[in-house]
Amino acid sequence: MTNNTIDPSLISKYSLGSILVGGNAVPDGKGGVISDRFDIPGFLNGTLANWQDMSQRLNISTVVSGNYTIYPLLGTDAVHGN
Repeated sequence: MTNNTIDPSLISKYSLGSILVGGNAVPDGKGGVISDRFDIPGFLNGTLANWQDMSQRLNISTVVSGNYTIYPLLGTDAVHGN
């Protein structure tokens, strides 16, 4: 991620198997992540459609190792009812 924009090409470049979206972070629907919980209008973009869009963006980048294709695992840090 650079400048809060998800760059799926880095998954293959660094052979990443998982990505963690940290606490108070939500996808913005434009390929980025908002992590400022005080940005209420931006934080409200954490809709189901935006989470699905982000996961699909990540799934187009895979790591190929020998005969195996590895799709990244997307994890979230949900604390205190987030």
